[in-house]
Amino acid sequence: MKKILKNIIIALLIAIFSSLSTLVVIYYALGFNQQGFFNLMRFITAYRFIEMKYVNDTSDVDLIDGAIDGMVKSLNDPHSNYLSPKMYQNLMEQTQGSFAGIGVIMGMDNEKNIHIIGVLENSPGLKAGLQVGDQITAVDGTSVTQMAFDEVAAHVRGEPGTNVVITIVRDGAQQDFTITRDNIKLKTVDHEMLENNIGYIQIASFSEDTAQEFKDAYTDLQNQGMKSLVIDLRNNPGGLLTSCVE
Repeated sequence: MKKILKNIIIALLIAIFSSLSTLVVIYYALGFNQQGFFNLMRFITAYRFIEMKYVNDTSDVDLIDGAIDGMVKSLNDPHSNYLSPKMYQNLMEQTQGSFAGIGVIMGMDNEKNIHIIGVLENSPGLKAGLQVGDQITAVDGTSVTQMAFDEVAAHVRGEPGTNVVITIVRDGAQQDFTITRDNIKLKTVDHEMLENNIGYIQIASFSEDTAQEFKDAYTDLQNQGMKSLVIDLRNNPGGLLTSCVE
């Protein structure tokens, strides 16, 4: 019995030593020094401690995303940000100029209530009867209080042709809307002719279609006899650099 236990202990020690040796080799192969190795071990220790000892269930993805976000924020650089996979997907959808969903723009107030702050023209949400000011309380029966804001957005979006049930509160009354998702095209450019033949073009963001939308708006204003032009970039968060250049 003692011999078996001894063999098990030896096998465990060999496995641990082998794992550490492999980790050290990989770490040095990547060009890190000894201090970097110990920093990595600190991170792994903290990660495992939280994973095993925290009173509530934890998400591996959330822990890693939080750690990476913390590293980037420690740079104190306003131009450096970490985008989680969900945030990156949302950014790509915005810059591509289209996504599948119901065509509403959501916002969160100071009390963390989610409201509809915009409904796109000819969108499924508009056709179903959603209005600006509606408070979204649940998506497919799940309360939004149980989800982060980006999770709510992810649940509202989905494959074209699929249904989603949006529960809202309007004038104190709760209502359910069953809405069929569709491909939503984001319009990033609006234009109109002001007094004295002054053309006005507003660019909300820069996506793949912005350059062509701008050219179409400019041509339309020219055809109306535009003599001068105002380009409005207020509240524009940016977007694709290539679109700006075009």
